[in-house]
This record gives sequence, C-alpha cells and structure tokens, in this order.
Amino acid sequence: AADAAAAAATTAAMGSRRDQTLARRLIWFHHIKAPGKRKAAQTWAKELDLGGFSKPGYPGIIVIEGRAEDCEAYVSRLKRLTWKAMSVRVAEEDDAVVSERGGLRRLPAAFEELPENGLGIMGEALREAGLEHMLEAALKQRTVKWTG
Repeated sequence: AADAAAAAATTAAMGSRRDQTLARRLIWFHHIKAPGKRKAAQTWAKELDLGGFSKPGYPGIIVIEGRAEDCEAYVSRLKRLTWKAMSVRVAEEDDAVVSERGGLRRLPAAFEELPENGLGIMGEALREAGLEHMLEAALKQRTVKWTG
C-alpha cells in the first residue's frame, strides 16, 4: 500500500509539473477578419492567462505563451470556430515551469491585438524574445516542432 501511495504521489507530482510547463503556439490562419472571432481570441487568451498577440487580416497569426494545458485549451477553442484555413505552425514546450508571476515567459504577459499591418511589429517582438524561428515557420508555411 505504501508503494502504491508513493507511486500515486509521484504520478501526481509529474502531472502537476506537466500542467505548469511553459508552452508556446503559433497559429496561422488564411485570415482573421470577423469581429466576433477577434474578440473571442482576446477573451479566451485572457481567461486562460495566456500572453502573446494576434495579427488580424491576411494572413492572420496568433502567438500565445503560457501553461501547456492552457495553450492546448486555447487551440481547441479556436478549432471549434469555422475558418477558411487554420494551422498550428509551431508547438513548443520549454523545460521551464511557469511561475505564478510568469517570470520565465519571453512574450508579453498580456495578450494584445496588433494592427492588420503589424507583421513587422510581431517579427521584431519575436526576434527580441529569441523566437524568430516562430515567424519563419509562419511565413514559410511549414510546421516546426522546436526542441531547443
């Protein structure tokens, strides 16, 4: 019984660590124009405590950062909406654990919508965060599983 309790505690600890793993997603869309979808993207990011930004227009790009399970929930919610085209171009997780203050995040803690011509702003923010590979993946239209 003691072995079972120890195993359960280890599994619970591993599960809680997974729940706190810092993750990022870059989601590419043919376009993001509808006001309702734009509002939903912002509302859900705030509800799930995700940082990052969206670039509406053609193409639409959303970059999020937060707990792995929250990133997955966000992507799942977006997938339930109707899109002409939607693709998760980058899905990555850091070995880092998200602190309550989010101190390990590289992207802005608050989710913000950039202007439709804000691709340059997004690119600069990703470069400054050492995440230029994310923008490259979005623009080259290929999927990247980042391991570094």
